Amino acid sequence: MLETCIDPEADLQAMLWGMLTSEDKDLIHKMYTLVDEMGDYNLCKILCRRLCELDSDDLTNKSNLANALLDNCKYAEAERLFRQCLEAKKTSLGKTHPNTLSSMDSLVTVFNYQGKYAEAEMLSRQCLEARKTSLGETHPTTLISIGNLAGALDSQGKYAEAEMLYRRCLEA
Repeated sequence: MLETCIDPEADLQAMLWGMLTSEDKDLIHKMYTLVDEMGDYNLCKILCRRLCELDSDDLTNKSNLANALLDNCKYAEAERLFRQCLEAKKTSLGKTHPNTLSSMDSLVTVFNYQGKYAEAEMLSRQCLEARKTSLGETHPTTLISIGNLAGALDSQGKYAEAEMLYRRCLEA
């Protein structure tokens, strides 16, 4: 079956170059999805950069690129892109829209990776308050925000408050 899908004589490098120089965003996005599932984060980064070249205003492409950079330990560049996505979503969707709050969570993640725990805590608190208001205390996404805040507190040695929040997650 596989033999009918793959040409063993094909020049893989030429095929990849053809894809990277293609204008077909759908093809590149499908390839990105495939290599992301395979865990090839370097190739994800390359494909996302190409998608951003083709459509620099697409926030999904920008966010995917930021995630690929995060996976490649390129934290400063990932932070810059996550900040751009967050600001654009605040402007277009509002501060409490679920997609805006997801962008906040992404920025919290990159802050944690960089050891910027105070910034992660501050943004986690904002995100948590917005989620509690819009979704309620026990919604799964709110619980993720509680866990994110607990992690930021834990990383700063604020163990009592972190433990209380972890327990809230477990009890829900």
